[in-house]
This record gives sequence, structure tokens and C-alpha cells, in this order.
Amino acid sequence: MELMSYLKESTNERHLQIRAGALAQKIMDGELTLDEYQILILANYWFHGYLEAVITKVLSPDQLIALEYDKRAKASYAEEELIALGISPSAIPEALNPPVFEDYPEALGALYVTEGTAIGGALIRKQLLQHEIITEHALLKFYGCYGKALAPLWKSFVHFMNHQKVTAENVLNGAKKTFRFYEQCLAHADQSLTVGSNN
Repeated sequence: MELMSYLKESTNERHLQIRAGALAQKIMDGELTLDEYQILILANYWFHGYLEAVITKVLSPDQLIALEYDKRAKASYAEEELIALGISPSAIPEALNPPVFEDYPEALGALYVTEGTAIGGALIRKQLLQHEIITEHALLKFYGCYGKALAPLWKSFVHFMNHQKVTAENVLNGAKKTFRFYEQCLAHADQSLTVGSNN
């Protein structure tokens, strides 16, 4: 089985859990509030900011070029969103416990998850465009940030991953760590913004 097929099959339950989450349901139902949108953007700022720093250190310059990684950075879009929403971007708070990736295959697992967010982000953007309260205040630059480049970037990513000579289980371990980290970021962003709004 090719690596990408293995990862998709092995992480299917995680994907379903995310789609079944409260905020995901509100997006699909057109009920997401601006405060909840801010939580999502802050969580993704921490999430992608940390992982992009890790990935650029673990992958070789040639691998980063092969992936056109400069086109795949997403944290900067989340940062623009936060500033536009009046939220000062900050480093990952100490309360979070970012994962440590033991080796190159685990870093590939992180990359699998972050690239998957681009696919989901394009679908989320379509829904958010129907939310008047969101479109009035948000830039909507983070979700759907790949624009028309989504399909070619995904295709090249799949090709890259399927040609890596690594142990699939190790890549999966990295993906699992990354999913857990996203859940941490989401929960802490919720807590941070809720506490801030009550002060």
C-alpha cells in the first residue's frame, strides 16, 4: 500500500472526529460566531507556526525545494487574520506542550496533517463565505490560502510522500502526535480568548 493511502486509512477516525466537533458543525450549519472564528484562527496560528519551524529544520534544503515549501507556509496567513481581528499574535504559550518529532518519518507525519488542513480549509472557506458576520470582519485569508494552486500543490505533495523510503508506522506516529497537538491548540485558544473577553 502506498504511504498516502496508508495514512488516509489509518487516520480516518481522527478526521471524522474533527468533522464532528462542535465548531466544525457550526461552520457547516452557518452558526459560527466571530468569537469562535477567532478561536480557530489563533489555534491555527500556534499550530502551523510551531510545525513550520520544525519541518524547515528537519527536511533538507533539497526536500524543501522539491516540495516548494515556501508556497505551503500557512502561519503567516493566520497572523494577518489575527491582526485584522485586533488580536496581537504571540508565541506558543507555555501552557501548550508541543510534540517532539523523534526522526524524519515522524516529521513527515506532521507534514501530512498540515497539508491536509489545506484541503479542509478550502471547503471551510466556501462555508464561511455564507456567514455574513464572518465576512464583515474577517480577511478570510487563512482558509483556502492555496487558492487555485490547491490541486497542483496537493498532487505534488502526494507524489513526494509516496516516494519516501520510510517506515509507514513511524510516519503515522508523527501524524498522531500532530493531531493531538491541534486539539491542544484549539482548547487553549478557546480558554485564552474566553478569559481575555471576561477581563
